[in-house]
Amino acid sequence: MEYRYINLTDHDIRIADGGTDVVIPPSGMIARIKSKERRLIGVHSGIKQYLLGGRQIEYLPAPVDGTIYIVSKVVLSALNGRRKDVYAPERIKRKGGRVVSASGLVQFERVKKQGMPISGGEGR
Repeated sequence: MEYRYINLTDHDIRIADGGTDVVIPPSGMIARIKSKERRLIGVHSGIKQYLLGGRQIEYLPAPVDGTIYIVSKVVLSALNGRRKDVYAPERIKRKGGRVVSASGLVQFERVKKQGMPISGGEGR
């Protein structure tokens, strides 16, 4: 099946496949995370710590058969594998601090909860 890629970032996505580069320009719409509230939850070692609540993904179209959306790593992580969206993670070259190309696109697998607590550093 031939897929249509829609770039929901603010920059070109260039895929270097050893020969011909494929460039996917920005669509003009940028998928992003928006937080509705920020609440102070504590001060630790003199540094304020906030809890972001009401986080939502904005400007992410509904899935369409045959279409793959390219999003930022932050947006893809928030989706937690619920969709088939991708991002371009592998940096091949840099010019002036910007990523020039990637070797491919990556999709995240859904993260499953294991029911085990994360160690808080007890016994240190």
